[in-house]
Amino acid sequence: MSPVATIQRAIAALLAAQAADGSFCDFALGIGSSGPWVTAHVGARLATLPPRYRDARVTAAIAGAARYLGEHRWAYNEHAPADADSIAHALIFLGALGERRPEAARALAGHQLADGGFATFQPGTYASWTRSHPDVTPVAARALAVYGDDDAIARALPHRHGVRAAFWWDLDWYTTAMWVDACAALAVPFDPPPYPTEAPRTLLDAAYLFAIACAAGWHTLVDELADHLLAAATPTGLWPSSRVLRVTDPDAPEPWTLAGESGGLLYADVHGVYSTAVITSLLAAWWR
Repeated sequence: MSPVATIQRAIAALLAAQAADGSFCDFALGIGSSGPWVTAHVGARLATLPPRYRDARVTAAIAGAARYLGEHRWAYNEHAPADADSIAHALIFLGALGERRPEAARALAGHQLADGGFATFQPGTYASWTRSHPDVTPVAARALAVYGDDDAIARALPHRHGVRAAFWWDLDWYTTAMWVDACAALAVPFDPPPYPTEAPRTLLDAAYLFAIACAAGWHTLVDELADHLLAAATPTGLWPSSRVLRVTDPDAPEPWTLAGESGGLLYADVHGVYSTAVITSLLAAWWR
């Protein structure tokens, strides 16, 4: 099967996973699966597909996801408080559709701390969850790009040269890949990391490294990772899930320094929707 055909099959599988209310759901934490956060993420991935992959079915799915977000609070799910990552992904998704939500943008800016980074949650009882998070900061900066908050963005940008680890993910390349997107949205240079010397630990990390390799011009690595990702697609059209979402221990400010699940339990995208949305969008951007 050609790369384009594999991508088209994956898009069809994603659309088939959309619920009647327009949501995309995945993961299964103690508080349940995620609707709003995953919907915002998948919606943004679909909304930024190149034109060759955008047919009437995709357009309808995007519209349904946008309606769903208009009816739900932007959080992991209804049992969780609003958080910066969910707000940022929703703003990115709706921004791709030309919609502006200035009140939500102001709420997101309220998560920025004195060091310029963004905390996932507002101060409260979550301890490390209210600290500056390296993986949330680039997503927030990207979301604010169209709102003219130059001060917030200027204070966030130095973090692109800082910690490349992730607070919420057991992934080596997520944070840097988010900076690839943020730098593109903000029209600032992307500072590539050192060339990797080890293979990605998971399929989702391979996808994020693929995005970095594309931006850095590492053509040999791009070809190797593309082959790896395409070969991993299942006959259903979905890619296998990755057990990499970390529910970080509130007492662990730097969970990436702790071995295994010492920093927090890890969860997979049990339906493969999250991983498939990431991999599909990145491959589609390459095979435009």
